[in-house]
Amino acid sequence: MQVSVMFMSRPPYALWSIWKQLSDLQHLFVLTVCALCLYSAFSAVSTMLRLRAVKNPNSDEGISSARHCVDALRNRCANLRCVTTASFYLFGVLLLLGFQTVGSYKMDDAVMAQLLGSFVVNCAFAANVFAVFLVLHLVPWFVVSRLNTYSQRLPR
Repeated sequence: MQVSVMFMSRPPYALWSIWKQLSDLQHLFVLTVCALCLYSAFSAVSTMLRLRAVKNPNSDEGISSARHCVDALRNRCANLRCVTTASFYLFGVLLLLGFQTVGSYKMDDAVMAQLLGSFVVNCAFAANVFAVFLVLHLVPWFVVSRLNTYSQRLPR
């Protein structure tokens, strides 16, 4: 029962505090999400820089080119949303695989404490990942809102 009291009094919410308790699949997933964060940041910055480069088209050809550029940038944001959504579903599978181990314990006080500790670690892992997914959702939303604002200012 000592372990369960420890987990309840000092919840390990930070990812670095539970890193050693995560499985290899969870480690791999965290690295995958880090790569997704880098791709998302690169995509957002390059989209905003490209949008700034075509800010004021002067001729009809420039307006047509700007519309084409905005469409291409919207497609890039749509691809980023698809990759983020796929990662979200992969996270769900991984989390539920982690919860499957609950039924494999024979119950006594020591195992009950271990089971509770495992559950708390999985919940802390989920809280960290959901926070990252919130940011990953907000980045393309911001970029698309800038694209929409720009495209509404283009002459018809």
